[in-house]
Amino acid sequence: MDRAFAQHVLAAAAEEGPEHLARARAWVEELPAVVDRWRRHWRLGPLTQVPASIHWVGRGVRDDGRPCVLKLAVPGAPQPLAEVHWLRRTAGQGHGAAADVRPVRLLDARPTAGAQLLELVEPGEPLAAPLLAAAGTARFAAADDAACEVIGSAARAVRRPAPVPRDDDERADPAGRAALGSVRGHLRELLAVAELRDPRHLLLPARLVEVAAQQGRHLLGTAAAAGQADALLHGDLHHDNVLSAAGGWVVIDPHGVVGEPAYEVAAAVYNPFRLGELAAGRAVVRCDRLAQASQLPEDRVRGWALVQAVLSAVWSLSGRTAAGDTGEALPGDVRHVLAVAERLAG
Repeated sequence: MDRAFAQHVLAAAAEEGPEHLARARAWVEELPAVVDRWRRHWRLGPLTQVPASIHWVGRGVRDDGRPCVLKLAVPGAPQPLAEVHWLRRTAGQGHGAAADVRPVRLLDARPTAGAQLLELVEPGEPLAAPLLAAAGTARFAAADDAACEVIGSAARAVRRPAPVPRDDDERADPAGRAALGSVRGHLRELLAVAELRDPRHLLLPARLVEVAAQQGRHLLGTAAAAGQADALLHGDLHHDNVLSAAGGWVVIDPHGVVGEPAYEVAAAVYNPFRLGELAAGRAVVRCDRLAQASQLPEDRVRGWALVQAVLSAVWSLSGRTAAGDTGEALPGDVRHVLAVAERLAG
């Protein structure tokens, strides 16, 4: 068992409470048997594990010869419920979406058991790959503009109306709808940090946290007047979650979040983290390019990008504390997103 993988799983489970943490410990201990049980359930051949953070992911082939991906999470975790709900609601072509971008296909799922069977996207190169290859060269600006165009098209392709209880499919999947996250809920986490300043987040610059909190309050309070109704969003749309496929691009690994559409493209402003200071240098331009490609207001994209960058720092520090990392220096990934936030704050 990969020790780092187990630590990530347990740290994430700890955020859900002691009962879920106990299930996660049992799941980690029994993981080889769990993988084999689902492999046999879906009649898969040998599986090749691929790197992941809090899910076990493996590539394989079904007994009918179709390649696939097995994705497993701790049973009872909310994310698989939200993810499967999102995949089922976004299946098919969205209104006004680019024809060359689509969500990954869900082949089968047992979300309460944390198990999904997905298509294998081929060739499956992340959108991040060509961008990182161009970093530090004269080609970088053009490559970044092209990546923003893809992300914006992806945001349009997977955007759906926010689910409501009267929807036919909602009556069939109330647990999935209940598991969806919300932009409002994410903002509450930021506001709590701004107001309470618990020990996990004292390393964050108080001024920047307060600026982001004020921006979040403003965006929520003005969304209706700006004509920005809530939608069902991917919730983690960035360069590593858009893969190359025959004839276009496929969006993978949704979180399933309800909120303002401009929130969707904000994560792409500070990703990939491996760009380092180049992301901060392009942050303002990226907001403009993403707004154009997604057909959303630039000021709201920029505002949510600032909020999300600071939120990313909050989540990173929270996760490190849960994993037992109590260092006194800001980690590199936190410094990265804060540099982007500083640039956007002006």
